[in-house]
Amino acid sequence: MVVAEALARGIPVLASAGEEALGRAPDGSVPGLLVPPGDVVALASGLREWLTTPSWRLALRRSARLRRAEQADWNHAARAMATALTHR
Repeated sequence: MVVAEALARGIPVLASAGEEALGRAPDGSVPGLLVPPGDVVALASGLREWLTTPSWRLALRRSARLRRAEQADWNHAARAMATALTHR
């Protein structure tokens, strides 16, 4: 849910899980960075890149805004969750 909420606001994501929610923007770009769980070196590297490379930040933000347009609205998401819960 956190990944979806961030993308709904056009905010890039740096996370260790959530590839399904992160997805790709219509232009094929990735609206964030996923690092392996527990890999503090990869996390530090991603944060360093975010903080020191303005062009990369802008590209991620652009991708996140594009990805936002592809996300389902809350009514659709609630119906999908209800369907998943009733079929378990």
